[in-house]
Amino acid sequence: MNLSSHEYVACQDKTHRPLILSEFTGAYTYSGFRSCLAVNPWDTAEVSSAIYEALTMPADEATRRWTELSSHVLSQSAQNWTHSLLSETSKSHLSHRHSLAPSKPAPSQDLIQSLVGENRDLVIVLDFEETLFVDDPAGNKQKGFQLENGVRELIGRLREKAEVWILSGKKRQEVEDLGEGVGIVADNGCEAKPPNGQWIQLTEDLDLEWRRAAFESLTYYTERTPGAFIEERGVTICWRYPSAQHEDADPEWGRRQAAECQNHIMDSIGERYSLHIVQGTSSFLIIPSSCSRSIALSHSLSKTQNLRNVLYVGRDGQVGEKLNELVKKAGGGKFVGVEVADGRNKTEAEWSVDGVEEAKKVLGYLL
Repeated sequence: MNLSSHEYVACQDKTHRPLILSEFTGAYTYSGFRSCLAVNPWDTAEVSSAIYEALTMPADEATRRWTELSSHVLSQSAQNWTHSLLSETSKSHLSHRHSLAPSKPAPSQDLIQSLVGENRDLVIVLDFEETLFVDDPAGNKQKGFQLENGVRELIGRLREKAEVWILSGKKRQEVEDLGEGVGIVADNGCEAKPPNGQWIQLTEDLDLEWRRAAFESLTYYTERTPGAFIEERGVTICWRYPSAQHEDADPEWGRRQAAECQNHIMDSIGERYSLHIVQGTSSFLIIPSSCSRSIALSHSLSKTQNLRNVLYVGRDGQVGEKLNELVKKAGGGKFVGVEVADGRNKTEAEWSVDGVEEAKKVLGYLL
């Protein structure tokens, strides 16, 4: 790769002058040089406008842009690249190993019923979306979120048998009416409410200025990706792009734009604000690294006395691992993790069911 742009930034340690960079260069596309002034070199009017902007740019803005560029030049070393490559290779290897593993059996009715003790000491932890119902983000954007009939009734009946926790990526306002006495983790761990308790904001001490910069980047990619849209939540932001079933857009283009957008966000603000990106099937979520469903749930359940039997039905491997750890620490209990799969093994759970209806069938064993 040509490193002229990197060398220019290093030489501007005193003057902090702007960098004008072609949007077709490798540095701009992959290395996070998004604080430069990007131009199409074939567009003479755009190039001239960028030169004028660079010459007349206020000193504070020029310093801000240079600081971001310099931070990237200094942090993206060969050692950093090697660590990132090995980390992604390891993740890919684990994912491939899971996909080749034999199909996991569904849990038996006797196993599930054995978790219910005489003292109602069972804790049930459930993913909300894609476990209790099939979510429709595009439909929600047009009509607003409407929960399927029967889901609240199911949660209420389970609550009569055990302590119930619901884990959701949706914002608090969309899940706070799931029933009295139900524990809820909302916005992928940014907010939580213990059963019969008050809502706790878990991001009070975090700098949320990153949301403005992230929204600007996502808006840019939304405008150039047909069918894509931004889903703002309480703290986290989700960007959704067309799936293979979308009629009006090219899914491959959506995937390429998603990858480029993620690189841009992580390179420009990821390290500074300690952000993490969670990749979905046709979406990705931007979330503070200190927040997750497993962290929020662990914080709440660690205060539960006499934690014994726990049933987790969902898709988050980290949640299953944390719950298993808590049960072992408490001693004398049993943990059963049931992965809600889509034909591929994604977690280390011992049991698996295929989709929402099978998940509800397993929960029905408790009723």
